[in-house]
Amino acid sequence: MVIHTPAIVLKSFSYGESSIIAKCFSREQGKISFIIKGAKRSRSPKSVHFQPLSYVELVYNYQPKRDLQTISKVSFLEYWSKILSNLRSITLSMAILEITDKALSHQDPYPSLFSTLVDVLQEFDKDKRAKYFEQEFFYALDIIKDGHVSMNSMYGSWAGAMGQCQFMPSSFVKYAQDWNKDGKKDIWKTKSDVFASAANYLKNTGWNYNQTWGRKVYIGKLSKKIDENKKYKLNYLKQINLLNFDKKPLPNSNIISRIIFLKDEKDFGYLAYQNFDNILKWNRSNYFAIAVGSLSDHILYGK
Repeated sequence: MVIHTPAIVLKSFSYGESSIIAKCFSREQGKISFIIKGAKRSRSPKSVHFQPLSYVELVYNYQPKRDLQTISKVSFLEYWSKILSNLRSITLSMAILEITDKALSHQDPYPSLFSTLVDVLQEFDKDKRAKYFEQEFFYALDIIKDGHVSMNSMYGSWAGAMGQCQFMPSSFVKYAQDWNKDGKKDIWKTKSDVFASAANYLKNTGWNYNQTWGRKVYIGKLSKKIDENKKYKLNYLKQINLLNFDKKPLPNSNIISRIIFLKDEKDFGYLAYQNFDNILKWNRSNYFAIAVGSLSDHILYGK
C-alpha cells in the first residue's frame, strides 16, 4: 500500500556505516520509523530531509510486517528558518518533539495532534507569540511534574486550553483547586475540582455576587435608538420601553449595562452587565458568554 503523508521528523540517528534511522510523526499513520539507506554518504542528498524539525512530504510503500519502512520519495513542505536561527526556539521546539515522541504509540494515527503540532511550530517560526507559548509550555511541564495529570491524559484544545473548564496552563497554576483533597487538581475528570476551579477563577477576576450576568430582552423597533457601543442604566432602558424577552417590564435598577445584538436573533438582544465581561475574560466570544449565562439561569431558575 503506497502512503502519501506529511510528517515531522522527531529524531534521527546513525545505523551502520552509511544509513540513518528516522523516527517521524506522520498525519496518516502516527509515529513511524524509516531506514534511509546511504544517507551518510558524502554525495547523498537524503540526510538533509531527516534532521529533527524537518517538515516533509513522504511517499513510501507501507509494509505492515516491517518495523522500519523505506521511503521512495521525500520533499520539504516548509522550512522553519526563524526557529532554526534562534537557540531558545530550537531548544523549546526540540523539547516539544521529545514529549510528542514519548506520548505517542507506534503507528497510532493522531491527525488532530499532528495538526496542532504543525500550528505550534508555525507560530514559533512567526515569532509573534512564541514567548507566550514558551511560558505556557513550561507551566504545562510543571503541572505534569507536580502529579496533577499524566502526560497522556493532559487533553486540551489546539491552542492549549485544558480540561473541562478550558484553562490555559498559566490559569491552572493560578486558579485550579483540589476540592476533594486527593492531592490532585484534576480539571479533566473530577467534577468537584472542575467546578471549584471555575468558581475560583470567577471570584478572582472580579465576579459580583450581588448581580446576575445579564438578561435577554425584546428590542423590536427600538434597535435604532440603541447604540451597541454605549452603556446605559437599566432604568433608562425601562423608560424607553425596552422589555424583558417575555415582553414583561424590566426591573427597576440603576445597574449599568450594554446591548448585544446577535445576527441570528431578530427583534431580540441581550443586556450585558459587569459579570458578562468577567465571563469574556475566560473566552472572548459573546456566544460563549451568553451560553454560559443562559445555562446558569436554566440551572438556577428553570428558565
